[in-house]
Amino acid sequence: MAFIAKCPGTSSVQAEAVKWDLDEEYFGTASNVRHSPEAKEPQPLDETFYPSFTPLIRACQAYARLSGCRFSIAAFEGIECDATTRIPVVSSVRAHDSGPLLSAKLRAAPMVNAFAQRLRSQEPTLLEDLTRAFHFVMKETARNSMIATCKAADFFPPSPAPSSVHSQDCHWDEVGLASAPVIAQRLYNDEKHRLLDDEALVRAKTASFVVEFADELGVKLPALPEARTDMLQQFQQDLASWTAADRPLQPFPCESECQPEQTAFLTAYLAVGMVGLAGHAAVRVAQGNMYANASRKAFGTRMRI
Repeated sequence: MAFIAKCPGTSSVQAEAVKWDLDEEYFGTASNVRHSPEAKEPQPLDETFYPSFTPLIRACQAYARLSGCRFSIAAFEGIECDATTRIPVVSSVRAHDSGPLLSAKLRAAPMVNAFAQRLRSQEPTLLEDLTRAFHFVMKETARNSMIATCKAADFFPPSPAPSSVHSQDCHWDEVGLASAPVIAQRLYNDEKHRLLDDEALVRAKTASFVVEFADELGVKLPALPEARTDMLQQFQQDLASWTAADRPLQPFPCESECQPEQTAFLTAYLAVGMVGLAGHAAVRVAQGNMYANASRKAFGTRMRI
């Protein structure tokens, strides 16, 4: 039995038949499972949030579940689509992949290749959704960094809680318009609400997956928003003024002490140390901005799953 997944030019009927042969004959998937609605697991990524990426995200759902919603282009090394037969050929590079993981990659590989070409060719709709995903990741990074700052100051939640903030008030993105205790309480409210909202985490993972996909391909990402860095600096300064009597916070480097790209890197670095999800994508972007002329491999080992 050959490892086959649908490549451009392969009929849907043929690909579907081969897919189930691959599952049942090689990976031991019972035929009654695929027809059972109860057996369907929640998908790790949102297929509707970034419409132009929907086919890619749909094809990568199984891979994302096994990779922790991370994307690595190196994970697809050794899977080539034959130009004549349109059949993926698997080399010994993937010899150590488990059956389910290899199956997931085979399903994703054709779309990964197709979207890599489309994104590298600067397709406008893809770039538009990529920009949306990038700014979503940056917002999540700012939020998580602010929560980390509050926790470091034992200010999450603030005590006593500001009486002007009701339990449904989650408008934390208003630094400069409200005091540090108010912003901290809103962050706390938002965090509590998110514990009951699985979709928020799925959306964040999806945005991070899209951004990492583009970054892995070497596609130029949007500039890191200076407003986010400025907001983090101001919030830490505001919070420090409230906690200085008991436990002063270490001042965040200001723009006069470091270059903008260094400030962006420090901001993202704080996030990646605390949350990993959006923070990882952010720190990769910040590193890329700082070392645009350096080798991409200088920033750590690629995930190989």
